[in-house]
Amino acid sequence: MSDGSLCYTKDGGTPVVRNRESVVISAINGLYQNGYRTSDIAFQYQFSTKGFTAATFTADMCAKNAATKKYKALISVNGAEFTELKEAWDVTANAVNPIELVLPSEAMGQERVVVRITGVGDEVYNTNYPFDKQFDGLDYCDHSESGVGNVFILGEAVVEADDQAPMVTATIPADHATGISATGKITISFDERIVAVEGAGKAMLDGKELQPVWSSRSVSFDYSMLDYGKQYTFTMPANYVQDRSGNKLAEPVSITFTTMQRPTVAKGLYDFIVPDDGTITEALAAANNRADKNVRYRVFIKNGNYVFDTNGKTTGGDGKEYDDPRSYLKAANTSFIGESMEGVVITNHTPAATWDNGFGQACPLEGIGKGDVLIIEGSAVNSYFQNLTLKSSMGDAHGRDIVLHDYATHTIFKDACIWAYQDTYVSNKQDGAYYFEGGVIRGVDVLTLSVVRVMCSSTK
Repeated sequence: MSDGSLCYTKDGGTPVVRNRESVVISAINGLYQNGYRTSDIAFQYQFSTKGFTAATFTADMCAKNAATKKYKALISVNGAEFTELKEAWDVTANAVNPIELVLPSEAMGQERVVVRITGVGDEVYNTNYPFDKQFDGLDYCDHSESGVGNVFILGEAVVEADDQAPMVTATIPADHATGISATGKITISFDERIVAVEGAGKAMLDGKELQPVWSSRSVSFDYSMLDYGKQYTFTMPANYVQDRSGNKLAEPVSITFTTMQRPTVAKGLYDFIVPDDGTITEALAAANNRADKNVRYRVFIKNGNYVFDTNGKTTGGDGKEYDDPRSYLKAANTSFIGESMEGVVITNHTPAATWDNGFGQACPLEGIGKGDVLIIEGSAVNSYFQNLTLKSSMGDAHGRDIVLHDYATHTIFKDACIWAYQDTYVSNKQDGAYYFEGGVIRGVDVLTLSVVRVMCSSTK
């Protein structure tokens, strides 16, 4: 049975009747049997048709080996007397065979309708599998595979008389609302399911037509680039919307709203100026160690050449110990803004290329994460760089000299330069988002990316 009852299994599954994936072939999931003579059994489905005026039983069938080649469908409304619903049809072996059974009118409105699909005749696909055994009083063999799956019963429901037009339950924005976004969506919701009226008038926003997006109980209109601080009127004409019974909304819908005032950015002073307040290393430390990292911290860097101080010791690829050239940005919401991209150059200090790594003379600290100029840690989200150059000190053809290694997200570069030879920029956060506008990323194999979103505008 399709509900899992009356399912048999014996000695590891022969014969077997059960629900399973991949019934004979991978495209069909459903009720499967292996072993029985298919003319002795039936796949049975039972369901109610109360509240429906028509219904169609659809499914996919498959069979092979000692299963019969022909099948038929029977129907009963009392569970005892069955009549033929569909005359016998051929089933192609090892293939999907669609079935469509239109239920008769007398099967509608019943508490219980039973549909059976059963084999017809003695002709089988392969006679090499004899029915030489017995199980539950029925003949069976080792391989008589057949199944019915992907079952759907689609009906037309009884529709109660409806002479009431749909009613508006809410609008977004509300009428006479203020502070509304200059780019957004107008949504009108209703108390029942709605559809469009063919040939209706146009929905207008201050003389501009808006296109509708229909949902089951609402209709929406996208708009964009409105003026700030201005009043607008949206009008959806009468007879624009109807319910599923054809009752139209006879009154127009009008919404007046006022857009928000233009956002203003408060002017502020820089928190740290290089070199007036100290070195670039001291600026980085001040940003990392500040108390409130939810408020943006702005570092201004005057034209000049700057070198990050070394940070303890590290071991090179040659096994020797060197000053660690890596610096770390740890704090969120930090901005580094230079006087000019060409005039502000920030680098680090790496050892000379004295190591033969098999590809020539290389810096002992070459490699991703080993001699990077700046590493943005995962906590340093919303970092901002503008009008400056970050440059590796390794020099060309001395190995992988990463300038920027970013574990965070929402990092922005505007008119900034990242200068190295190989693997210049590395993003290292799954699904991170990064934005580049203007500027230069220089090197061969300059980008090493995890799965990220990188938005570029005029990046050279």
